[in-house]
Amino acid sequence: MEDALSKLNGVTGTVVGYTGGTAQNPSYEQVCSGGTGHAEAVKVTFDLTKASYKQIVKEYLASGLVGYLSTGQYRSGIFYEKESEIPEVNAAVAEYEKETGKKMQVRIEPAHTFWRAEEYHQKYYVKHSLGLCRVLK
Repeated sequence: MEDALSKLNGVTGTVVGYTGGTAQNPSYEQVCSGGTGHAEAVKVTFDLTKASYKQIVKEYLASGLVGYLSTGQYRSGIFYEKESEIPEVNAAVAEYEKETGKKMQVRIEPAHTFWRAEEYHQKYYVKHSLGLCRVLK
């Protein structure tokens, strides 16, 4: 997912990590166990002069990375940092659904502490020459 998100218009950086759970500084193994409640996530930074928050959300929705709604570590979600972002996220989802006729199944959750994943997870698909990851639907 990080590889695809890093290629979106206006994105200036991505970091892989974990959010939405209860453990402090969880490891990949802890998150995979399902006991922490964390989602694997990608923190995206972007240039507001090149893309709006709403545009980034719509490009994420269009990327094909949003699939089934799950409750586990791989749940499709948008984690907002400020309450003021919720209307932009909802507007982006509504516009995308109207434009495409697709009903999106994506959680919109508050971002909790973001824990950076281990270094071997950063730019994983680039490091291992795997190209774009496959998304299960």
